[in-house]
Formats: sequence, structure tokens, C-alpha cells
Amino acid sequence: MTEKYGLNFSEGKKNVKRERLKGEQKVKYEIYDALTKAVPLCKNWQDLDILLNIRKIEIHFKTKGNSDKIEGVIFSKGKHKFSGSKIDKQFSYGNLEKLFSEKLEQSISQKIKSQDDDITPRAEVPSPADNSGIAFSGDTSRYGSYQHVGEDEESENDKLNREIQKRKKGRSF
Repeated sequence: MTEKYGLNFSEGKKNVKRERLKGEQKVKYEIYDALTKAVPLCKNWQDLDILLNIRKIEIHFKTKGNSDKIEGVIFSKGKHKFSGSKIDKQFSYGNLEKLFSEKLEQSISQKIKSQDDDITPRAEVPSPADNSGIAFSGDTSRYGSYQHVGEDEESENDKLNREIQKRKKGRSF
């Protein structure tokens, strides 16, 4: 039929003539368009919820049985509800959760990098106790400050790494 009448299927959802859609399909594409614009701006589910609420779109999470384990996301507008994967594969719960986790890791990495850039290491100065033959006169306590800052940074890095690992294991938000 496609060859006989010269018809073809549109590739992707960008070429759909939205003004010709009605009912459920129109709402589905409104949600798709809102998600396409909102997701790149969001770092987590809360950000996404805020941006979608502006367009009267709600987020619901599907849980597994009677447990609290989330296994899917549902977007709704008015009386219409769609699972994330029915809107588009990129908007499934798993894909969005993975994207938000990656953004969190990038954010933490950038924060660590900016903190590392703020610390300018001083040249290592031997202490008076070293047998290097160099003698110090005056106050040498200021040379120990860099070591102290490094220890604080290391413990902060450990905390951030533990948070990343915890989020990866639990996939919580």
C-alpha cells in the first residue's frame, strides 16, 4: 500500500502534524513536547515535576505490587494517562532515572573539580625535624595548613563518592 499510493511512515515524532491530532493522541504529543523541552533542563524528578506542573501535566510512579519499589512512571494530563515508554522510549522510568543519575554524577564531579581548583597547593616544605641540613628560623606552623585542607577535601570526596554509590545501588531519588 505504501508503494502503490506513495505513502511512507514518518521517522520519529518531530514530523507529526500536531494541529491535525485529536483527543488522546493530541494529549500524548503535548506531553511528549513538554518532556522534550523540560528533561534537558532538569537534574532530578522534582525539577521535572515542577516544570511539567506548569503545563498541567502530573507525574505518577507505578510501584511493584504492594512494595514501595518503583518500576515505572506515568504522565497524565486531564483524564488521559500514559506510561513514559508509551510516550517515547527515552521517557521510560529506567531511562529517565539513568539520565538523572548521570547528571547527578556530573554535578558532583564538577563540584569536586571546582573545589580542587580553589585549593592551590603550596610547594612542599620540609619540616625542621627532617635531616635535610636546612635550618628554619621563626614560625613554621603555617606550612601545615595545606595538609589539613587536603584531609578535609579527601573526607568530603569520600562522602560524595559514597552518595553516588548509594544512589546507584538503590536507584532512589
